[in-house]
Amino acid sequence: MIAGSGRRGRLRLLRRQGPVGAVLPVPRGTATAAGLALDIRASGPWTATLLATAHTRDLGPSAEGTGPDILTKETRSRLVLLHHQGPGPFRVRRLYRDFRPGPVLAEGTGTARVELGVPGVCLLQVEASGAWRLVDTAA
Repeated sequence: MIAGSGRRGRLRLLRRQGPVGAVLPVPRGTATAAGLALDIRASGPWTATLLATAHTRDLGPSAEGTGPDILTKETRSRLVLLHHQGPGPFRVRRLYRDFRPGPVLAEGTGTARVELGVPGVCLLQVEASGAWRLVDTAA
């Protein structure tokens, strides 16, 4: 999936084979006055739904998933635990409220347990092909 158009305005959002379920940020600046251009290529049926930031999933005490997702952390705690399963790569980054990418908080490959320093209330983007779980230490 690629957002934007033209040679300079294209940004790859996702490249994956096989069945995919993903929640992805569409960065500010990829839309134009004519709208948002998405280039989706798939060999089978697919759907794409554009949602406002209010539709991100709440981290709550914990959340788990497989694949990319975006979570809203509503507590003021400064520590979140990441549990990643499987051999693939993972990355967790902070997103700003307008979905601009922020700093990478953790990344690696394989099974891992990582403590993430977070700035209290924030958006977290998980990029992983394997199973993961985030736990808010305030819970």
